[in-house]
Amino acid sequence: MAGDQKAKWVEYINGKCWWHVTPAAAPACYEERGRFYEASFHHSEFYGRPNDIPDRVTVSNPLIGSDDETHMVLFGCVYPEFKDYQALCRHETRRKQRALALGFDSIAVPYEASMRRFLETGRFPRKIEFCLLDLSLSRKAHPRDFMVGWKRSLEDVTRFYTAQGVTLSQILAA
Repeated sequence: MAGDQKAKWVEYINGKCWWHVTPAAAPACYEERGRFYEASFHHSEFYGRPNDIPDRVTVSNPLIGSDDETHMVLFGCVYPEFKDYQALCRHETRRKQRALALGFDSIAVPYEASMRRFLETGRFPRKIEFCLLDLSLSRKAHPRDFMVGWKRSLEDVTRFYTAQGVTLSQILAA
């Protein structure tokens, strides 16, 4: 990917809120495989109940492309098929180690049709799977960042945070 395009991708990735579904064995699998995100709350629901507050990331050198393209850069061959979940997890651990060794801090895999549209029109994909390899590059998003994305009324947002014991003035002051 050209340097100018990669800089645009870095800016786009760092400017988004990323939704994550916390797995039962979170600390262990984060260290082994990285933290997986989706670009929207709706798409992350496929994997379970997304966290209430999305994360923001600060990456500088993501590996961007389809599964086959990223696998070709990392291992020199196309992405293999896996017969069971354990084999997939072992492979993701090797993928994280190899990507970090090559200097990548994350892997972004846009859906194929979305990537084609990006290459044709320059419009960034809305459907992206994202794996953050270096966990120190993430933080919780500020409510102002994702309230607009939810398209909720002020009353809905106020009810949500009041139920958690947080006032709207505390949110806006943060």
